[in-house]
Amino acid sequence: MKKEILRLEHLNYSTQNRHLLKDLSLNVYEHEIFGILGLADAGKTLLADYLTEKRSIDSGRIFYNDIKINNCVNLNGKGLGITHITNDTKLISELTIAKNFYIAIKDSSRITYTKRKAVTFAQSCLNDLNISISAEKKAGSLNKCHQHIIAMCIAYHCHSKLIIVDDAMAGYSPQDIIEFQKFLNNLCRHNIAIMIMTHSIEYATMLSDRIAILKNGRNIKVIEKGYFDKNVISKILLGTSLSSFEYRKKAAKQPAHSTVSIYSVDHKEFVFEARKGSVVGIFDPDNILCDSLDVMKYETLKNPVVYTADGNSKKLYSIEQALRCRTAIIFEDYFTTMIYKNVDLKNNIGLLSFEKLSSGVFGYISKRREAVFLRDSEYYSENSDRNRFGFGMKNSIDRQKILLERLKMFNPELILCVKALSHLDPVLINMTFSSFHMMAECGAAVIVMSNDYSAFSRQFNRVSVVRNGRVEATLSQDELLNTDYVAKYLIAASEVSPKS
Repeated sequence: MKKEILRLEHLNYSTQNRHLLKDLSLNVYEHEIFGILGLADAGKTLLADYLTEKRSIDSGRIFYNDIKINNCVNLNGKGLGITHITNDTKLISELTIAKNFYIAIKDSSRITYTKRKAVTFAQSCLNDLNISISAEKKAGSLNKCHQHIIAMCIAYHCHSKLIIVDDAMAGYSPQDIIEFQKFLNNLCRHNIAIMIMTHSIEYATMLSDRIAILKNGRNIKVIEKGYFDKNVISKILLGTSLSSFEYRKKAAKQPAHSTVSIYSVDHKEFVFEARKGSVVGIFDPDNILCDSLDVMKYETLKNPVVYTADGNSKKLYSIEQALRCRTAIIFEDYFTTMIYKNVDLKNNIGLLSFEKLSSGVFGYISKRREAVFLRDSEYYSENSDRNRFGFGMKNSIDRQKILLERLKMFNPELILCVKALSHLDPVLINMTFSSFHMMAECGAAVIVMSNDYSAFSRQFNRVSVVRNGRVEATLSQDELLNTDYVAKYLIAASEVSPKS
């Protein structure tokens, strides 16, 4: 049976008539990575502040080894050190790793400082956790991932029993994520627990043994690793569900087979399977396909995109022709500029939904049909009383929901997303993929094209790698979780290919 290191029972905290923590209960075990997933204002940072003595709560109980602790200030006295690591690792960048180690643990180790002793001691600590970094390096010369690893290593040797990593992975490269994951797994073999607080479904499912989903200060659900499903998690996190119209569409007959033919800039034809009901990716590090489709924003193609379903082919030479064939071709500027800040939500959803935009989004549907779709819009019905946008992440989420609502109401048969996700926050990317999968369940075929290898994950049914003028490999969902395949076909391809 797993040993429980920490148990929180019925925590409550409110301020100015707002409940920030509501009856929150959690338990954390030794040797596990416990993920806490939530959007802005979910209560993640507030919980971390409480556990690290920075904030008190209104009511609730905390137990360590079944011993009740009245106040988190007493935690260190019980031998339960807790370290909170954010983007600011509190390492002194001008000093070496060895000197940072010595400053952090000199009281507990009581060693007399000499440079040789400090380096030897710090290097021994690093070696104990299989960290291949020299203790004589300056902390400021390390990348963000290595700084977090060093900070966690120091916390472990300062006898911390619980290490909280709070949204620290933003900006990590795929290599950093792989290295960080190996370090966490190695660190968890010792008698400690690690709590990962993040708003990224991707990071949470990749790194955690269990995930607690927080929403508005409540613990909505705890999911074990064997039951991680990103679509289900997205729907719980975002509170989305299929509308009545979408359920009707989901019942429609699905075609047996469909393909999309795309020509490269050198007029070579590439054929990709794009069954309705699937979300597939095309990794194009050389931009030979992405650059070809970019032409559609300004002029017609010499070699069309050909979409074939059930033996019937549609040739798409231009945006206008794609719109008439219920094909949405989404370019980068759709998710960055296509919204009016001073227009209320109803008009933002309806005004441009079926009008042809300058960048070529979608249109050609009657106003009467638009009114029916608008009525069936779950997001509009829940938010019609809100007339303006807020600020920060909440503003970004509102914007993205409106843009995705337009796409959903258009009800496309084919979605081609061309380098359109590269500048989005991980929360917005997860939200977008949740909508893509929802539309796929209702009968759409979705193709996401990108030259950024970090965009591809298990969110896809498969990913085709286009390199050196050919389809080099097609990776399945399981292969996208294999670090060897990712390194060989995605990371290596990006390193040798020119960037756009």
